[in-house]
Amino acid sequence: MSRFQDKVVLITGAASGIGRASAERIASEGGTIACVDLNAESLQETVNSIRQAGGHADAFICDITDEQAVNNTVAAVMEKYGKLNALCNVAGILRFDHTHELNMADFERVMQVNCYGVVMMCKAAIPHLLKSKGFIVNMASSAALGAHAWTTAYSASKGAVLALTKSIANEYSLQDLNCNAICPG
Repeated sequence: MSRFQDKVVLITGAASGIGRASAERIASEGGTIACVDLNAESLQETVNSIRQAGGHADAFICDITDEQAVNNTVAAVMEKYGKLNALCNVAGILRFDHTHELNMADFERVMQVNCYGVVMMCKAAIPHLLKSKGFIVNMASSAALGAHAWTTAYSASKGAVLALTKSIANEYSLQDLNCNAICPG
């Protein structure tokens, strides 16, 4: 299949889990993948896996909680490929804590990765996605729909991602930019 032929797709969290699986699948359908993650070694494993299967991918190491790093990464993707057709925000972290024992630094870290990282990546990518009439897929969670026990930070962050996704979808719908969320779990 080649439904992603000639499409450049930036995927955060591409070093493992759903991010890696998404990168491999989209590449198998003809997409060129800009694999983004902070874990350089695992990220390169994803790129190697895609290339060994005959796909096209490159690694872009980025801390999505750092706005300048996000801006630099999107600029590097544009410099390398000349376009961006899709953004998949998959990077995320999960903690299990009783709410009354929650360390606020841990809460903030989950929000930074799961929510702020998505906001910054969308902010940097949207001007390019508008030109390509592209799309954004944000990884939320079933925790955004019905919060789970012991996941206060995670549930809050994924609820924010779901609201952000709806806002972006409404804001840019008349400009042919699609934005959707997936809620696994």
